[in-house]
Amino acid sequence: MFVITEGEILSRKADVYSFGVILLELITGKKAYNSDSDRSEDVIAMWFEKKKDDFWKSIENDIEKDYETQQSVQEVAELAGSCCEMEAEMSQIVRVLSAMIEIRDKRNQASSSGS
Repeated sequence: MFVITEGEILSRKADVYSFGVILLELITGKKAYNSDSDRSEDVIAMWFEKKKDDFWKSIENDIEKDYETQQSVQEVAELAGSCCEMEAEMSQIVRVLSAMIEIRDKRNQASSSGS
């Protein structure tokens, strides 16, 4: 977990971590910090680290679970996990997102030309 202490200068790593937290919030519908939960799960990044192997049982039920959606959400979840573990640089994140957008666009083109 990444914690900013008073007087510490924010870095690009903090930006990457924060981006991962935002992705997890979007996927799960959970808040970044929940003071009502178990202490080890009150920060979404810590919760995800514990639940990532059993991720689909833990996320919102309103997410469609067809194959393509499941693949997309899984890719974003893996990206978010990398951000929260601070294993990635923002330039790497942008490349992954760009590739995901290209794949989505190709799928959309294929499905619209096939219709």
